[in-house]
Amino acid sequence: MTQDIPVLIIVFNRSWHLSRVMEALRVIRPARLFIAGDGPRKDHPGEEQLCCEARKAVTDAVDWPCSLQTRFQTENQGCGKHVTGAVDWFFENVTEGIILEDDCVPSADFFRFAAELLQRYRNSEEVMMLSGTALVKAASPSPFDYDFLSFPCCWGWATWRRAWRKMSYDMPDFPQYQSSGAIKKSFSSPRVQKRLLELFFKVYSHAPGFDTWDFQWLYACVKTGGVCILPSSNLVSNVGWDASHARIDDVMEMPFESISALRHPTEIRRNLELERIFFERIYAKAPLWVRLFNRLKKILSREKH
Repeated sequence: MTQDIPVLIIVFNRSWHLSRVMEALRVIRPARLFIAGDGPRKDHPGEEQLCCEARKAVTDAVDWPCSLQTRFQTENQGCGKHVTGAVDWFFENVTEGIILEDDCVPSADFFRFAAELLQRYRNSEEVMMLSGTALVKAASPSPFDYDFLSFPCCWGWATWRRAWRKMSYDMPDFPQYQSSGAIKKSFSSPRVQKRLLELFFKVYSHAPGFDTWDFQWLYACVKTGGVCILPSSNLVSNVGWDASHARIDDVMEMPFESISALRHPTEIRRNLELERIFFERIYAKAPLWVRLFNRLKKILSREKH
């Protein structure tokens, strides 16, 4: 049953997107709901009120019987530590579940997709997570409703406690991993190897602009030889950029696509074509979120002149 899957909602200071997320949850009526909110930044006047409004937008919208647990920070932890701590807390309480950030709106089909695959791959150690966003698609249509690849997409996703245990925010073993050459076992392309090690090093060394958690999760997936599930149809829409700035990239506000009875791959094997497309689009240049942020800055700059 889709309503039996625990759901974690991660919020900060944006209440205006949460109504759409909560509308989607109201259809499913999950029996266990977890809300994690980061605290306000000291140098941002008025942010405490915004954080309160975001938390209230979630709690006030819950009008169905459910177990509601909250983890609200009084001080700002930053994106990386907040999300990592929130998911840690979630899996202290559940063994599997769905994670949604405040700008990731799921379709009803996503919950059915997640329920079926969480059960199907519950004991498949190499499967690390499933995503709801079809961030890339293969040039030729897949005969299946999802594929496996090395790279995670965390815009509406689900995983298991047994997989999240492999995640380490500080990546203490990265120097040994880097010097061992182990990445060659996962990727034959020297270009892919070099780029991923560059990104991992930036996160490990706390380079400016890398207050994040998803690269650490990518590292955990790659280091352990894990695979991530990417749907062939888009089941989650990221609405994180304000409508006043229109559609700034074709990955934002992607429309929902429907699925029926799932067509499962016959084996757990990476789709290398899809993986190549994913790498070129997401990791080959600056990270996607950096490119989106820079594009938004350019739009705002033009509007000021």
